[in-house]
Amino acid sequence: MTSRNEKKVGHEADETRARGLARAAWRSRGGRSGVVLVAALAAMVFTPLLPFATSGSRAAAPDSVKTIGFLTGHGEPSIESELSAAAERVRRSYEVREVVLSRPDALAGVDVVVVAGSPDVPDSELYALDQFLMRGGDAVFLLDAAAMPAEGTQALISDANIFGFLDVYGITVNPDLVLDESCAEGAEWGSVATSAPYLCWPVVLEQGISAVHPAVRDFPRLRFSWTSSISIEVDRLGGARPEVLVRSSPRSWTVSAYSDIAPFPARTPPRLPEDADGNGGSFPLVVAVEGPLTSAFSGKRVIVQDESGARFVDPVGMLETGEPLRMVVVGNSLMFRDELSEQLPGNAGFLASLVDWVAEGADVPIASSGGPAPDGARMRYLAVLALVLVGASLVIARFGLARARGASRRPGGRSRGPTR
Repeated sequence: MTSRNEKKVGHEADETRARGLARAAWRSRGGRSGVVLVAALAAMVFTPLLPFATSGSRAAAPDSVKTIGFLTGHGEPSIESELSAAAERVRRSYEVREVVLSRPDALAGVDVVVVAGSPDVPDSELYALDQFLMRGGDAVFLLDAAAMPAEGTQALISDANIFGFLDVYGITVNPDLVLDESCAEGAEWGSVATSAPYLCWPVVLEQGISAVHPAVRDFPRLRFSWTSSISIEVDRLGGARPEVLVRSSPRSWTVSAYSDIAPFPARTPPRLPEDADGNGGSFPLVVAVEGPLTSAFSGKRVIVQDESGARFVDPVGMLETGEPLRMVVVGNSLMFRDELSEQLPGNAGFLASLVDWVAEGADVPIASSGGPAPDGARMRYLAVLALVLVGASLVIARFGLARARGASRRPGGRSRGPTR
């Protein structure tokens, strides 16, 4: 990836060449000087603007497009029917495909793995995922610790092994639901609808969103649905650095994932604890991890199951200490589902922004997530284009008139006015 300093030096060099071209155009007496002048003016104006005009688009460099793989085969939501809006937003900047870990070389060519829902993954496939991470592969985990019922309103606790797998790295999606008294909006899903504040869908305002992290800093408001809190065990993270990107308000609390999620009866919050910072019951909802991890299978054997039954095997060629990676964990995938897209607008763009950071790091423009910034940048670019074209036309007209007057004063030149 080209560094920002290298890009800056390149743009400065282009601007210097453009200015020299402009000076040459003014001194030129040839018939093509007007064309040269327009080109010079356009180069001077548009060279600094190109990084903004092209931000968020990788069409000019198809070889650099990365591949985002959504895990499937264990009950994960489909990118064709359940996460289609979010997957389509990600597809604007990346290649998107499903990943079936049971297939040989399933992760070949994949740069980022997205694990959504509450999949129960066979041990041998978890090992393949672990080794992908150890090789520096990046990941986004959108995990539902509370299993929503197909009918009724009784949520259950998910017992999928993906939670234990992630816990070994030091990131735990807790078996709870975060309720927030600051939520002041109704909700609708399935046959349930309420205009009263639904506390199980926390609304996080900018006070709870990191103002500096590139994955979230451009989002002044986020709404979650049936989300779980996240705990961080720093001692297990090894050399990786965790950072809380989004947290609930101080007026939030948690209940067991085994809870009735009906809007009524009204829920009375417990007496919230106070700490030295006055954060009360604030809980992490989105966590980022950056750096090397230790293998979840370090010192363990892998369970392999085939026609002959299940057995333990010693892993071959295991990487126990990984390369630096980027990972984001969200205690919820339901907030990105198609069925709630109208109730939770903007969350598809939020997922795309998380993928952007994981795939590209701090250098990626937030505008590439498909938010309002690209359209604004293009409008500014087009406005400047119109001004340059108008200005260039005036300059050419004036330049041509000056040349005509000069020609009329030269010996042998024709003049339409009186001669002295």
